[in-house]
Amino acid sequence: MPIQLSICICTFKRPALLSALLGDLQGVMWRGPDDTCEIVAVDNDPGLSATGVLADWQQRSRFTLTADAFGQSNISSARNRLVSLARGERVLFLDDDQHPHDPHWLLAMCDAMEAHAADVVFGAVKPLFEPQTPDWIRNAGHFDMDPPHMATGTPVTKDLAHCGNSLIRLACLQSVSPPFDVAYGRTGGEDSVFFQHLLTRERRLIWCAEGAVSEYVSPQRATASWLLTRSYREGQTWARTELLADRGFAQARLGLTLFAKACMLLLIAATLCLAWAPFSAGRRLHWLRKCAGQVGKISHFFGGCFAEYG
Repeated sequence: MPIQLSICICTFKRPALLSALLGDLQGVMWRGPDDTCEIVAVDNDPGLSATGVLADWQQRSRFTLTADAFGQSNISSARNRLVSLARGERVLFLDDDQHPHDPHWLLAMCDAMEAHAADVVFGAVKPLFEPQTPDWIRNAGHFDMDPPHMATGTPVTKDLAHCGNSLIRLACLQSVSPPFDVAYGRTGGEDSVFFQHLLTRERRLIWCAEGAVSEYVSPQRATASWLLTRSYREGQTWARTELLADRGFAQARLGLTLFAKACMLLLIAATLCLAWAPFSAGRRLHWLRKCAGQVGKISHFFGGCFAEYG
């Protein structure tokens, strides 16, 4: 029988989390024979740290598991490799630190795609913290990709699109060559560029409220310094991808507008950060992150390019 779905996973130096994810996938509900769904995993760690885990699960997974020792620490290249190996009509991307705990999650994503004639379906990503994580980080929503009050079928814009926990028709991925721009493989933003491409071609991108997974937040990430660094990088990436929409004089004019707006928002965020500083650590961090994001945007216009991955 033809493969209907390829569950695609990039993994980088997280073998224990990868093993937990592969274990979770054995318990998901699937409508049809197991041989119509496959798992494809690419290890993009040059040290190939996932070799043992992948070999073990190849022997006991209910779904066929294809493992590829890719060994290049470029997330775009690794995702492109996944697409080249995928045989399903639909591709579902998961990160190696994400975990579906609802056994109906996979069916919900697939049903939403068919019910709404969608090309891409996005599910929520909810943080899973260690017990010692401070409440002012845990409760502030820094790691939560779950917009409130978004019903299944709601159109999704580029700013809400994310690759982890997304279901994409293989034909959409094959319509771009390569699907993910390798120039963004160390900085991030490759998924934003891809989804922007789909939106300009009027592909249908929707939300699935029932398709949530959790994502493990390590103690190293649950810190103010990590969050500020992430905001800085996201600001750079946002400015970089926004400018792709225009060329020549129009791009220069848009760049000047974005630069001026970032400077203004930086001033506002800094003022609010100082105002909240004596009263709330959570609100102070919120506005500090806004400052870092605006600084990231501004730095892009001076040639800044922060490599977060690899």
